[in-house]
Amino acid sequence: MIFEQFLPKLQHFKEEGYIELYKLIYGTPQFPFWFCLQAIWSCYVVHRSCLKKKRTISLYIRNFLLCSAMTFAPREIFAYLFHKLSPVVHNPVTLVIFIGIYLAVFLSPYNIVYQIINILYYFIGFLQGAHQTRFFTLILRTVKNIDPLRLLPIAIVFTISDQLIELFFRPILGGAETKMSNGVTIFRTCIFTLLFWITTYENSMSKYIGKYSIHITALVLSFALGLFNASAILGFEEKQSLPCPPPTPIRRSAPESDTENMSE
Repeated sequence: MIFEQFLPKLQHFKEEGYIELYKLIYGTPQFPFWFCLQAIWSCYVVHRSCLKKKRTISLYIRNFLLCSAMTFAPREIFAYLFHKLSPVVHNPVTLVIFIGIYLAVFLSPYNIVYQIINILYYFIGFLQGAHQTRFFTLILRTVKNIDPLRLLPIAIVFTISDQLIELFFRPILGGAETKMSNGVTIFRTCIFTLLFWITTYENSMSKYIGKYSIHITALVLSFALGLFNASAILGFEEKQSLPCPPPTPIRRSAPESDTENMSE
């Protein structure tokens, strides 16, 4: 009886609902929601990486520079290289909002803002996967003067650029590696975006696997990246990173012949 009540909704989603979901994710402007999400995500990752470091003014300044680079650099560089409007010029208030988010995450009493984000991590991580997909598909849609095959690696690099920035500059901060921007996570994102491109755009593989609607493949990519982002720090993954205790030595009794020789 309960299942039958959901059948009309399921049928509606199969016919038109997925397009509405696509518009909700990809048809909304970057500011304010998606920008705030990126800023929160960047500050959270950097703060988590340096959580056990001694708090100094130098560390706060370096963290601020790294978080701001992760938040602003990817889209600003893209806008500059491809002659698009700068997001900061279009919305200068983003600078003020970012500073507020940074101060809240790093300087809140008892680390309470970080703890709240930590509770909501799986939800925020899932949305960050959708945000990465938005940027990837934006590049593929708006850059028209480059061959699609040559544009693909450019789009992938920009998609993972915030993670690459954190990965390369983390040693300067002396921070610990996080599963949100390590090599495995970055490689996995590259694979998923490549699969999305193969199944969505015309290429040499299309005659074998077909070509599918971007409304469906973009939602699948968003879900896949979000799912793996959200599960990046699951308990079982953390346990796997812990060193295994050494095996307990087994005490063996000496052979009888050796005992007899020793007695002689």
